[in-house]
This record gives sequence, C-alpha cells and structure tokens, in this order.
Amino acid sequence: MLKNTRNFLFVIIIKVFYIIFSKTPWWFNVILGKLLGQIFYIFDFRYKYLVFKNIKYVFENYNYKQIIVLAKRCYQSLGQNFTEFFLLPRIKFFYKKIVDFPKQDKEILWSLYQQNKGVIIYSAHFSNWELLGGVLAQEGFPLAVIAREFYIKKIDDIIERIRTNTGEIVVSRQQKNTIKNLLFALKNKYVIGVLVDQNIKNVKNINIEFLGKPALTPVSFIELMIKYQIPAVIGVIYRNKDKKYKIKIISIEKKYYENTIECAKYINNVLSKYILSYPEQWVWMHNRWNM
Repeated sequence: MLKNTRNFLFVIIIKVFYIIFSKTPWWFNVILGKLLGQIFYIFDFRYKYLVFKNIKYVFENYNYKQIIVLAKRCYQSLGQNFTEFFLLPRIKFFYKKIVDFPKQDKEILWSLYQQNKGVIIYSAHFSNWELLGGVLAQEGFPLAVIAREFYIKKIDDIIERIRTNTGEIVVSRQQKNTIKNLLFALKNKYVIGVLVDQNIKNVKNINIEFLGKPALTPVSFIELMIKYQIPAVIGVIYRNKDKKYKIKIISIEKKYYENTIECAKYINNVLSKYILSYPEQWVWMHNRWNM
C-alpha cells in the first residue's frame, strides 16, 4: 500500500514537471535543475555514500573536502540533465544555440553511415547523454537507442514519449529479442546508441580497466560489431566552461575490429579520458565496481 502510494505521488510529480519544464526556457531549466540536484544531494540517503566510495576509489589522493565538492557537482549535473530532458521534444528549435557539433565530427559519422550498414555509437552515462541522442536525430541520423525500462510503467511511458518525439526509436534492454531487433535496425541503416560504462547484468562482461580500475565491461555489442563488421564510433557530449555543450565523434580503427578485448580496452580508455577530464558530469551513483 505504501509503495503504491509512493509510486502514485512519483507519477504525479513527474507529470507536473513534464507540463512545466517542457515549456520553460533552456536557461531556466539549467538553473532550476542545479537547484534540484542540490536538494537531492541533501536528502539522498540511498546512493550518496556509494558516490563517496566510488570517487575515493578512483581519485585515491582526494581528501574529504574534495570528495564532497565533486559529489555535490555530480548531483547538480544530474539535476540539470533531469530538467533539460523535458525540453527534448522542442530541441529542434534551439539545439544549435547550445550545442557545438563540429563539422569534422559530423563528417566522420556521415562517412560511416553512407556505407549502408548502419552504425554503432558507443557512449556513456556522461554529461547529458540524452541530448546527444536528440541532436543526432535532429541532424538527420535515424537513431535507435537501447534503454532500460523504468520500474514504474506510467513514468516509463513518459520517458519513451519524450525520446520518440525527438525522432529516436527505443529498444528495451529487457526484451528477449533485443539483439534481433538491433540487427533489424542496422539492416535498415539505423544508428544504434549503446551505453557501455556500466556493468550490465544478463549480458557478457569482461573485466577491463575503466577509470584506471578493473571493471566488468559489456562486450556483446563489440562482438556483434566484429562478427558483422559494422561501422562504429565512440560518441561523447560534454559541458564546456561556457555552460554549453560540445559533441565529439571518435573513430575506431580497423585493427580493433579483430579483437574484442582490445576494442573494449580502447573504448574504455577513450571514455575514461573524457570522464576524468570532467568527472562531475559522470554518474557516480552506479555501483560500477561492485563495492
């Protein structure tokens, strides 16, 4: 009974946020999102100490004050992601004002897409990864994203509606025929977005260094890439000091299409470089190292 009441209130809150934040200016959502992140930091007793442990594990020389500062900035970043997410259906009207997508990076992706085999983009829960997908869809790439279903169905429906309104197709990670659906999407020349920075259950994982520490890394999609020689890149989006975003597309050399482990190492190294450069923009709440 208590759980049902809590879930009902959660749904109402999300619906109210959706109605309000989908119509407000981007700058307003940024400010309010950071404020919500600060509030969540104060009242989050479930994940906060895992955040502390993860930060200390990666940044061994950090003192208590440095850990707290980074943790607070992480929550602010997530709060900003949350309020910006509701703006995605309107993204076509303003994304070029807040996102720098260099011509050379677009050309890397377009050159692979023109091979007519589809493209896999490896990315991470870093900065506003949802915005990355939205921008790619607006730039003309037919995009399919793999996503985990939210445990409350009505909220999951809202999330999927927002994603599809940007032009994305959502493939549930819980579906038994996920790989089959992905192959179908690739056959139809879709760009597939895959987040590989978390240890995902029920898929093949290999222990590979991530952020300087051994971590179980999903490799099923890398094996798929190698088996069918599917063009692939690494894609990241991050916030600059001017508070706006930049997208980087990194090529994957042909030599990595021969060995799953070496390819996974390369992808992890590239993602780690960006995360360590902007650590407050990564999701430190995930139990990445099973601590």
